[in-house]
Amino acid sequence: MKKHLSLMLAFALVLGLFTPFAGVNATDITSAEQLFNTMLEKFANIKDVVNAGKVFGIIQSLDDSDTLMGSIEKALDEDGDAKAILLSNGFDEAKIAEVMQVLKAQFPTLTDDNDNVFVEILFDEDPTYAEYKDKLKNVHEAMYNVLPIEIKEDLDRYADTKEDKKAFLLGFVNALMDSKIGTGTYENHSKNRLDTWSIDLSVPSDFLDKANVILNNPLEGETKIVLKEGHKDSIEALLNVMEEQIEAGNMNQYAYELLKDAGLIVATENYTNDGGGSSEPEKPVVTVPEDEEEPVVAEISEDAVEVEVTEETVAAEVDEDVIEDAIEALEKAIKGSDEKAQQIVEIVVPKTEGKKEVTVSLPSDAMAKLTESKADLVVNAGAVEFTIPADALDLSEIAEGSTIDLKFNLLAETETVK
Repeated sequence: MKKHLSLMLAFALVLGLFTPFAGVNATDITSAEQLFNTMLEKFANIKDVVNAGKVFGIIQSLDDSDTLMGSIEKALDEDGDAKAILLSNGFDEAKIAEVMQVLKAQFPTLTDDNDNVFVEILFDEDPTYAEYKDKLKNVHEAMYNVLPIEIKEDLDRYADTKEDKKAFLLGFVNALMDSKIGTGTYENHSKNRLDTWSIDLSVPSDFLDKANVILNNPLEGETKIVLKEGHKDSIEALLNVMEEQIEAGNMNQYAYELLKDAGLIVATENYTNDGGGSSEPEKPVVTVPEDEEEPVVAEISEDAVEVEVTEETVAAEVDEDVIEDAIEALEKAIKGSDEKAQQIVEIVVPKTEGKKEVTVSLPSDAMAKLTESKADLVVNAGAVEFTIPADALDLSEIAEGSTIDLKFNLLAETETVK
């Protein structure tokens, strides 16, 4: 069990290191009070009872079970550098057992554990640093006091007073405040398949560079610390175990939602229609106006559009057969008319609210058929519409079977491409 505790400690240190650093978003944090206020602002979206339940569920899934311990042990066995790093930093069995007891005491035992300072802050509608300063100080000091002497000596290389040590650690916060700790994906398949969530946690790509810049300035006469790929790899191994345990505990949805809402990951949402049966996309709906001067419109609804959504963009795809159905529907609608009315194929792109850019990917063969039919293309992105006249695209140099990407700035006014 002591060996298991050593591995659990490393895992816990990863959580303690990256959560505050990645969550901060301010120009320059210079005090503990400013850090407290910034964290409250950053995590305002998840400061409620529902999300507290999600956090507690994840903590439960990461319980120190034999399965978790075995997974961590296996991960570190596959990376000898990780074990060496732990030992070189003073984490022998006795120290690890001591640290684990102190660490465990900081976690709430229930979501309504009113004796826990973090639960108190959660339920306080307007918490202030002054109100919780002493309790938070007790947490910080308990964790610092139990650290191995090797860690404390490393800190002494860079600061010799308590205030200077605080400033040194806040330097890390400022350097890493905008870092993400991985990616997450939400897959919305169809009415006939369950939605899925996945997370891929990782050390920020610029972590070593930024950390080593800070570590490059020890006190006069002291030797600087240099973090290497082995440090990064050992953390990656532990993060992979964390992912596995969250998935095994069926907590992927909670983890994705919390990390996404807190801005800690690069989140992507995919909306596809691949379930068959009753979830087949609807055929294009044609609107024939009473006024013959008005255009005939074949609308491709959002149900037939597959989209990938990120924080600022929407990437949409429409299959060739869907475009063909729209063209065919238009032809049937105007058949027999004395005058050929203006024709429009309108693609409704969902999930565009608050986004900056939309990309619509269409098969070149479908675009060729669209231009041949003399139908204009309208991209309906909610508050903004873009019109591409049938004669505006020159497809002569576009290879058959390729894909054409149309990019639109959603901050622009409704416009017609010329």
